[in-house]
Amino acid sequence: RKQIVADNLNSTWTGHWNGCSTCLGIEHRGKLVACIIRHTNGSIGILHVDEDHRRRRLAEALLHSATKALQEKNDPTFAFILEGNIASESLFSKMG
Repeated sequence: RKQIVADNLNSTWTGHWNGCSTCLGIEHRGKLVACIIRHTNGSIGILHVDEDHRRRRLAEALLHSATKALQEKNDPTFAFILEGNIASESLFSKMG
């Protein structure tokens, strides 16, 4: 079964790694198969799901968890999406 490894309370650490301040991930059979990060500028980014695990709503689950955590802290919720990234544009539009 898939398991959300990082939850809203313990996914943030005090240091920064490669411009990232928060990371959420989903593991399947001990392997990270999906992740999303929050950059130090506050934007949500680098949402990725391995090809073998796509079309299972993992990206939607990660984006929901990330935006919920930000909203609970009254932090702004925003992302920069490369023009032409139809999958990301569709997901972010769907999620509001």
